Amino acid sequence: MEKQLELAKRELNDLEAKIESARAAAGASTSEAGTAEGASGASSEMDATLAAWEAEEEEMATQLAAERTEAVAIMTALQTQGNGGKGGEGDGMKHDLDEQVKRYEAAVESAWSDVQRAKRQAEETEARFDRAREFARRTAVEKEEMENTLLDVASDLENLARNYRQHGSPAMAVPLYVSALAIFEKTLGPEHPQVASNLVNLGNAFCDQQKHIEAVPVYLRALAIDEKALGHDHPEVAMDLSNLGIAYRALGRPDIATGLFERAHKLMLAAVGPDDPKTQAILRNLG
Repeated sequence: MEKQLELAKRELNDLEAKIESARAAAGASTSEAGTAEGASGASSEMDATLAAWEAEEEEMATQLAAERTEAVAIMTALQTQGNGGKGGEGDGMKHDLDEQVKRYEAAVESAWSDVQRAKRQAEETEARFDRAREFARRTAVEKEEMENTLLDVASDLENLARNYRQHGSPAMAVPLYVSALAIFEKTLGPEHPQVASNLVNLGNAFCDQQKHIEAVPVYLRALAIDEKALGHDHPEVAMDLSNLGIAYRALGRPDIATGLFERAHKLMLAAVGPDDPKTQAILRNLG
């Protein structure tokens, strides 16, 4: 409001200056007209000009009065607000303004609190996520290390079992192969080719003891795993068929054994050729 009062004062001063300038111009024009035309009076053109100036002066006076009235109103309002404890419209305006400012400050404070709370929650969530991710990473590393250790143990068990078989103690090899099998199934899955390889070794240990009836289901499982994992025409599948044929022949079923040997020989010929030692070994089984 103080700025409005200052603007009003400047406009009043401008209007007063314009009025004084118009009056001076009108006086000078009247004097010049009297000198040029003589005692007979001003011409009609000068009369029109003077009339226009008078109209402009009247309009400026009206505007000046309005500006003065507005200035007085502004000053009165400012004085009313400055009195503090006095009532009236100014006091009411100040009270409304104070209430609006308080509501605005309260809204800003509430919004800021919400922002800070949301920020804290986001930071806590991110911290929990980081801890969970680090825990998962450590767990994965520990799991991998444990699995590698177990696989090393299973490999050592198989090596020990193979050593027993080579020294004529296949019965000692069986529990070692079984223990290694459990580790392979747990770490690699029950249908991994390594599981099939272990099953073949276990079946061989049964055959070394003339327990062919126990070797058959072990060989059959190895065959199913290799066919699924490696394909029906893989050389390992041919070897599984040959091992199964040997067990059936020992059980007095040459009819089944011959069919298995023929299929194994056909697969091995296609895979590695007739000169491979494994192909020739299967051919001898056919003879």
